Amino acid sequence: MDRDFTPLKDFTQLCQKYDAVSMVDEAHSTGVFGKEGKGLAERSC
Repeated sequence: MDRDFTPLKDFTQLCQKYDAVSMVDEAHSTGVFGKEGKGLAERSC
């Protein structure tokens, strides 16, 4: 909500390293972030 972005690529690597599960809440970013409006996941690729 305050325009801070999680480095999803780094976070995903940590999850894989430690066999953890993560969830990204895209409720307020879908249609806003990324070239095609697909949210933070698209913006981070």
